[in-house]
Amino acid sequence: MVEGRMPVFPRVDHRQGWPKARTGLVATGMVAVLLLVSVTALLISAQRAATVRSTQLSALFPTATAVPLLMPTHAGLAVPQAPGADLAVFAAQPHAAAWLGHAISPELADGNGEQQVFVNGVVLRSGTQVAPQPVVAQLIARGAAVPLGPATSPLTYAALVAAADPSAQVVPPWWWQAGQDPASVGIFVTQTTSAGTAYGHYIPAPFVPYLLSLGDWQQWLGVPLTEAQDVVVPVGNSPHHIVIQAYANGVLWYDRSLAGTPVIHAQPVGADDLAVFGLPTISIPADRAAWTLPAPLTVRAQPNSPNGVATFLTPFGVLLAGDDKWVGAALWYHIRWRNVLETRDGWLPASQLALERPAHLGMQLADLDALSPRLMADASVYGANVTLAIYDPASQHYYAYNPDEGLEMASMFKVPIIVTLLHEVEQEGRSLTSDEVAEATSMIEVSDNVAEGALYDEAGGYDGVTSYINSLGINDIAINTDGIGSTLLSPVSAVRLMEDIRAHRILTPHDCQFILHLMANVVSYQQVGVAQTAPPGAAWAMKIGYGPGMDTLWLMDSMGTVTYKGYAYDLAIFSRDSQDFASGAYVVNHLCSEAVQALTGVA
Repeated sequence: MVEGRMPVFPRVDHRQGWPKARTGLVATGMVAVLLLVSVTALLISAQRAATVRSTQLSALFPTATAVPLLMPTHAGLAVPQAPGADLAVFAAQPHAAAWLGHAISPELADGNGEQQVFVNGVVLRSGTQVAPQPVVAQLIARGAAVPLGPATSPLTYAALVAAADPSAQVVPPWWWQAGQDPASVGIFVTQTTSAGTAYGHYIPAPFVPYLLSLGDWQQWLGVPLTEAQDVVVPVGNSPHHIVIQAYANGVLWYDRSLAGTPVIHAQPVGADDLAVFGLPTISIPADRAAWTLPAPLTVRAQPNSPNGVATFLTPFGVLLAGDDKWVGAALWYHIRWRNVLETRDGWLPASQLALERPAHLGMQLADLDALSPRLMADASVYGANVTLAIYDPASQHYYAYNPDEGLEMASMFKVPIIVTLLHEVEQEGRSLTSDEVAEATSMIEVSDNVAEGALYDEAGGYDGVTSYINSLGINDIAINTDGIGSTLLSPVSAVRLMEDIRAHRILTPHDCQFILHLMANVVSYQQVGVAQTAPPGAAWAMKIGYGPGMDTLWLMDSMGTVTYKGYAYDLAIFSRDSQDFASGAYVVNHLCSEAVQALTGVA
């Protein structure tokens, strides 16, 4: 080398790809050696880290044992079913139906939660949390011999055991960088970290558009359990490359041998789980609460029996008795409901029950036979000439006969009048005057019709009374402006009005007590029904209505509330087409007496 001149290195001809001098070969060799040493060190480090992670996490995956494909416990469960009442909101979420598919089992009681099998997964509700279950990990751990991918695929869950072991987790691919478009570079999901290095599973880019179409894809699929596996399977007469990847809650695959955009398929892991493990265990704690759904609904004496034991007219609170029975593919639950003196029972299909309290339960109304078959039989003798309703605050259950039949109130209409009058007075920020107190007392205690007319006008007449009573949720009052005694009301609404007064749900407590005081002091000959049949020593408040009806035959009505040994109930009976006061009183007293016996045991 000449002093003072820069060294001249041989030029690399990039067009030919080979150096033109020996110096270039030496340099290239040194770089290769350094890369080999670095890669070897990295592999040794990764192997040691994987060994540590395998020791830490292998307990999550029990040793797999291959099992043959089993048939579902009930072959009919392949028939599409509706999502259970307690899972319906979850199943109605955007993307839920696309992922879960249709239900293939009824909603099943699971301790204090519920679960249901869908084609593509199993959904569990526990408390307020609803989520798909990691059934794929269980199928892999079991080594289930169920085909994955196309029907001709030799790949099974058993073949994924090694790939799902935590030691098989990898570092991100060298080309992958966080923040890049996942549809171009795929997704890497970190699951563990060792010595500052992230390990997990890489999701290839062809899967990404499908994942993104599910919205929060990890809610449905969970984390990946394996790397994407490329397996050759026969399709028709030619081999195809199938790319398949397992996630905690599902398995996805596509055929990369087909031209065009890959079509992603979901493995029916819910059906696979049902085939391998059978139905989830039904666990029913004693006296777990449930609510019936359809209305009206007949409770059966036995599963699938034509014999009904009671009819629920609205969603109705019951208890699970603790046992169940399958009739073909239909699951039946044994239920109970508690009346004051006895517990009744029967059977309902699982599809007709909610195991969580409905958000808007409303009135729980049943036919009279749900309280007392004997009382139902006695009321039935009178057909449409009698309506009857009872409210049991202890269970919050209503029982009724002809509940939608509105009959003439006669003087019982005086109760809506005084309720409306007191509301108007309260709105004016004052109390009743002495004259108003005297008129109210005469109207209720002796059923003074003159006082009734005066206070009806003061309460706002037709518009005032109708508006306020409707505001209480009682919408079936029909005031007859040609004769207010012929106003129509259903027995259920009469009972609801009494309940509101007794429980001080309307007006002020002082005004509610004023009404109850007046109704507890009606003259003796007007104490038909509620008062005459009340158990000895009971406190009562009531009002009757009587007289010739629109068809000139006599009507006799009684509504009120009774408190006996700390227990309260509300009762309303309407009757019509009696010959006179005495015969009408007999009908009302007879049915009231039967109701009291069913509620208190006092004959």
